[in-house]
Amino acid sequence: MAGHKPDAEKMGLDRDPQHPPVREESLGLTTNVRTAVFWLALIAIVAGLWACVGTWSGPPLSSPASTALELKAERSDGRLVLKWNREADVVRDAQQATLTIADGDHTEEVPVDLGQLRGGSVVYVPITSDVSFRLEVVSRQGESRSESVRAFLARRP
Repeated sequence: MAGHKPDAEKMGLDRDPQHPPVREESLGLTTNVRTAVFWLALIAIVAGLWACVGTWSGPPLSSPASTALELKAERSDGRLVLKWNREADVVRDAQQATLTIADGDHTEEVPVDLGQLRGGSVVYVPITSDVSFRLEVVSRQGESRSESVRAFLARRP
């Protein structure tokens, strides 16, 4: 049986069960290095997924910007340019629109034709330094959306 002892040692049969044979790591890496490599790989995968989600261009999400008129008035050479979001759903699907202008004590309701509405702006020459605008748009389904904006102009000397 002496001839079988080297085979038994190779198999680890003659060793103390309390001290199992030490095996070399196949890559020669310590446990700490393997753990660090694992975490770095996991972080790289998560970062890659995060980048993919951040640049995903799936179907547009419903947002207030797609339905808001975003009404605003800008001064330009003594005139007011009233602008709105011509890409808003209610504008694209409009049946009619009305612009109410309150200039000092004078108030007027002006129908806005659909071409001008889809153009996204109108120009107004104010009479006073305090002008308010209210744009109301009614869609073909009867849905109404309105927004208001007020402009104060400096008085001329």
